[in-house]
Amino acid sequence: CFSSSDLIHWQEHPSPLKAVDFTWSAGGAFATKIIQRNDLFYWYVSVNHKTIKGTAIGVAVSTSPTRGFADAIGKALITSDMLPSKDNPKANLDPSVLVDADGRAYIFWGNKRCFYAKLSSDLLTIDGEIRQVHLPEFEEGSHIHKRNDWYYLSYGYGMPEKVAYAMSRIVHAPWKLKSILNVVADN
Repeated sequence: CFSSSDLIHWQEHPSPLKAVDFTWSAGGAFATKIIQRNDLFYWYVSVNHKTIKGTAIGVAVSTSPTRGFADAIGKALITSDMLPSKDNPKANLDPSVLVDADGRAYIFWGNKRCFYAKLSSDLLTIDGEIRQVHLPEFEEGSHIHKRNDWYYLSYGYGMPEKVAYAMSRIVHAPWKLKSILNVVADN
């Protein structure tokens, strides 16, 4: 973690959170996402679960983005046994969270299949069912954002991975693949 007040001079903040800071984790950290809501920073992480087969998503909270993160709920937020399909031990990778203008929050994640769910108002539990977003050639690396009343979902597309994006007017509606953002670089 690095911080800067001028984008020229940077200060390092080593390891504000480790996978093993979650007592239920067996380590093996993957992609993460930090969001700020009110006066708190929420860090959503993908790690290997110690007792449930496969990866899991946890959430840590702090009042600072550079230190003091601690497991917010004492267990995984999402585990492989919660998914509609339990055949992929790496299904819970790369969480991305969006807090919408109306205050509702959603988490997107996945590997080979893209999943999403509504989060509770405190951002610490799933509020409803876990659903799948059907996207062509979804590999992993989901990233959700919203601009001008359009939702954008960028993701790793195919193998070797390119980066594609899909759009929708409604989180729960079908998503339409729009374009490839980048292709695999030539050597």
